[in-house]
Amino acid sequence: MIVTELDHLVHRDLGFPATMQVREALNSRMADGQCRLADLKPAGLRAAHAVRHTYAGLRLDLADAVGVVLADRCRTDRIFTPDQRDFRAITPLTPGLTAVRILPVGG
Repeated sequence: MIVTELDHLVHRDLGFPATMQVREALNSRMADGQCRLADLKPAGLRAAHAVRHTYAGLRLDLADAVGVVLADRCRTDRIFTPDQRDFRAITPLTPGLTAVRILPVGG
């Protein structure tokens, strides 16, 4: 999950107070080890640039390309994003995965 996507969706749909509550809950879960925040190193940025190049016709923003790279790192086909159009056209980088499952829509 991309934290910025979650923050954007909650803020847009539920407002700032809800955004702050979700962020506090997420911070608590990270502190308890229930979830973790992935780090992005230069190699990840290079991989994201390669994704953008591969799908140049989609004109992906960096957040979307990073989402593809992080999904590969976690060996998952699930990506949390409101951007269904672009992700329906992307094939996961992880061998054996054939399509992106979009959360929260595609479950």
